[in-house]
Amino acid sequence: INAEYGESSYLDFSPLLLTIEYLSMGLCCKGLVEERLPHLQVAVLGLESSGKSTLLKQFRILHGEPYTAQELNDVLRILCFNLFEGLKDLSKDLKNLSLKSIENQAFLVEIENISSTETIFTEELAQKIRSFMSDEVVKTYFREYRNVSEIDEKHNFIYVVEDVERLAQPDYSPTRLDILHARQATTGLTRISFRTESPKAQWELVDAGGQPSERTRWALAYENARIILFCVAINEFNFVSDDPNKTSRLHEAKEVFQTLASQEWTDKAVLLFLNKNDLFKQKVSKLHQTFKKYKGGNDYRSAIDFIARFLTEGLRRSIYCFDTCALDDCQMSVVFSDVRFLITRKLILENL
Repeated sequence: INAEYGESSYLDFSPLLLTIEYLSMGLCCKGLVEERLPHLQVAVLGLESSGKSTLLKQFRILHGEPYTAQELNDVLRILCFNLFEGLKDLSKDLKNLSLKSIENQAFLVEIENISSTETIFTEELAQKIRSFMSDEVVKTYFREYRNVSEIDEKHNFIYVVEDVERLAQPDYSPTRLDILHARQATTGLTRISFRTESPKAQWELVDAGGQPSERTRWALAYENARIILFCVAINEFNFVSDDPNKTSRLHEAKEVFQTLASQEWTDKAVLLFLNKNDLFKQKVSKLHQTFKKYKGGNDYRSAIDFIARFLTEGLRRSIYCFDTCALDDCQMSVVFSDVRFLITRKLILENL
């Protein structure tokens, strides 16, 4: 499906169309493809909280080296950190809104004194947290004062707090979803490598931190990259940006992406992942409140089309766009197959 967006080209690939193209272009050229694809470096970029690190972990689970015992032990530590930091933010908000009850007052004081890095997570503490989250005042907070996704965006709080009893078990062992939900800010460059047989290639994914202070390292991530993969958390269209000059996080992401994609690269493919589409689907009805020009109502495909046009308008290059949920292993497996076909197709065209 190829739709022209102003000066840019937005392509939404389906597996069937890619497979047809792949076959019709004569993959008797297999030797050429294998010769040209000994090593493919992908720079994975995006704002903080865009889900790019989750994407990297998903690709490692699907194609890379298994997690070591130490890495699996670190998952619980990170999840507990996410949980305690989320509780502290929740406690501050409850106080600022003067929302309190006799039942939760003692635990609010306990939360303030919790060390997010040193507190031992016990079954007793898990029961206290469960009781606290069941309090009517806390339910009122989430129902009337704050969108759940906003506090969840910082700490993956909801996922962790709904499973506190399991995490506190002495024989706890992290699941695939635990690994994907353990949120830790990226600093420096993180790399994973893996091989694929079709096409035969060695892939290296390089993740660079998305915080403003970390973006100075992006050039190190993409200077030798064959592919630029930029992640945007599309559910953040109505989140207020920390940048006072931007109206929303999506406007901030657009500016950063367009600055990157406007560079005069001739040897790099640019992929745009419209990520966190699972959360976006829950908020489509609110899109028109932030973007007055949007007239697609609650239709998901119309909303995705609008967001893609918004992010790519004015760019003078082809942008290959996918709507994704980095937590969905089945979807990401299909997306990565599409990306492999896309790069193979691009190289064949360059050599025709």
